[in-house]
Amino acid sequence: MQHPYPDASTLMRINVELPALLAKATSDIPNCHFIHVSSGLAYRDQGRLLREDDPLETLHPYGASKVEAEKRLWFLAQDRRILLTIVRPFSFTGQGDFGTRLFPSLLRSAVERRPFEMSTGDQVRDHSSVNDIARGVIAAGFQPLDNTTSARIFNLGTGDTRPLREMVCSVIDELGLDIDIRLGARPYSSHEPMFTVADSTRAREQLEWNPQESVVHAVWELARTSFPSLDLNEPTVR
Repeated sequence: MQHPYPDASTLMRINVELPALLAKATSDIPNCHFIHVSSGLAYRDQGRLLREDDPLETLHPYGASKVEAEKRLWFLAQDRRILLTIVRPFSFTGQGDFGTRLFPSLLRSAVERRPFEMSTGDQVRDHSSVNDIARGVIAAGFQPLDNTTSARIFNLGTGDTRPLREMVCSVIDELGLDIDIRLGARPYSSHEPMFTVADSTRAREQLEWNPQESVVHAVWELARTSFPSLDLNEPTVR
């Protein structure tokens, strides 16, 4: 998810071929439960909260590789009777986030005392804490399964429908970041969807999963560990 994206062959090798090889390698292990981490970017943009049964179709390079991976794994699960669960996390951040992704870039701009340039921020993104996403993946992995070739799928997201600019500005305000944000200074990425928000009802009901950490606190954790020179307000966890 770094910019620029890896070339198509690299995305195919890492996001499609590697999971398929791992699934094949585990298919001979009795009662092995294979968890595949996909992405909310795999969905076709619907302009509303996305459900697990919504169509997967996108020209977004990363999302398209996840679509292909899911197709490959569905086939393997049916052919080799693999117990398969697919988890689709939407955007997330927190400790360990790095590189050119949104929040490391924002914090790096603050450290270097330069303006933060982003798109107009009209796109809607559902951001979670990496800790919450990890809890969801673990919960899916430990849920009992019957012997079936029908894969289970869970969205993981908060359902937050604020435009990206509002969400970023709220992080800046709550943390007390001293930074000049320049909306519209960068174009949208190629094939970027405009509304990517999760309906996580299934995960809430079947996994008893609920987000416990706000995105602001997750960004604060990222700053505390990776950008310690920043003097920021400590927000509440929720």
